[in-house]
Amino acid sequence: QRAPADLNKLVRMTIGLADHKLKLISADVILDLQESLPLVECDSSQMQQMILNLVLNGAQAMQPRGGGKLTIRTRLIPQEESVELCVQDTGEGIAPENLSTIFDPFFTTKTKRKGVGLGLAVLYGIVKAHEGEIEVISQRNEGTTFTVTLPLKSQANAAEVKEVQVQGV
Repeated sequence: QRAPADLNKLVRMTIGLADHKLKLISADVILDLQESLPLVECDSSQMQQMILNLVLNGAQAMQPRGGGKLTIRTRLIPQEESVELCVQDTGEGIAPENLSTIFDPFFTTKTKRKGVGLGLAVLYGIVKAHEGEIEVISQRNEGTTFTVTLPLKSQANAAEVKEVQVQGV
């Protein structure tokens, strides 16, 4: 069920769910969340699932080296009447030959019993169901950035975006 939701609050709650895993690999988590972000009309449970998937994938990518930095950013894109969520890790990165298939169901580079290849496919489905877009940029041995752009839907959100634009953000 969709309702207006605070994306920053969803990020903070989801980080709480992944906290144990992030501590196990000694990851530094940096939250760069834009204050006064307009509400996003979404299914909050699905948004949390999407965020958790991105966070856990980032943690898994950093696990072989131990440590690393996971940065989560939110920001308003007023001209597009949308918000952006970026999850960036300093993990091993995605091989260029795999970038075109990472959202395909059952595609995985993980060993048996480590994953079945549904996480990113489900994430992609959630983003598309919310009429959003997802982009991935990755460099081997440097890390990966997933950027999710979600439209603002309700009239209340449209008014908030215009008010933020007037204030010069």
